[in-house]
Amino acid sequence: MKNIDSKVNIIPLIAKADTISKNDLQKFKCKIMSELISNGIQIYQLPTDDEATTHVNTSMNGLLPFAVVGSMDEVKVGKRMVRGRQYPWGVLQVENEDHCDFVKLRDVLLYTNMEDLKEQTHTWHYERYRCSKLQKMGFTDVGADNQPVSYRTSLSILRGSNKRRQ
Repeated sequence: MKNIDSKVNIIPLIAKADTISKNDLQKFKCKIMSELISNGIQIYQLPTDDEATTHVNTSMNGLLPFAVVGSMDEVKVGKRMVRGRQYPWGVLQVENEDHCDFVKLRDVLLYTNMEDLKEQTHTWHYERYRCSKLQKMGFTDVGADNQPVSYRTSLSILRGSNKRRQ
């Protein structure tokens, strides 16, 4: 994960969270977060600078890593069908917030923070990738006098050095 945290937004999840008790799940969440911090792995933190989403995102950042359960099966609960897993002791519902964090994760990513996620991906990850690729091609964003150089100037300098090589 250390190799990819500068390339993608990492959102830690615990899959199959129904296989662990609530107490053990909390201990596991703490252990995962301490491992991420001790190894210097950058994860996507939900932004808390916007007044409209501060309260929600602060509480959701406290839930990291999200404990999720997935299922393709439809199970009958009462008179309605829900997505979940049938066990001898009862039904685990994927979209029940008491059973897992799936609904919270979906809401926070798709409804509350989609624009921030897209913006961070573009401004942070893509721009870092683009700059490294341009530098490998020989382009630079500063000249010999440490002044900013435009793309056009950098291109003409690069073309001039290529002509001298030929």
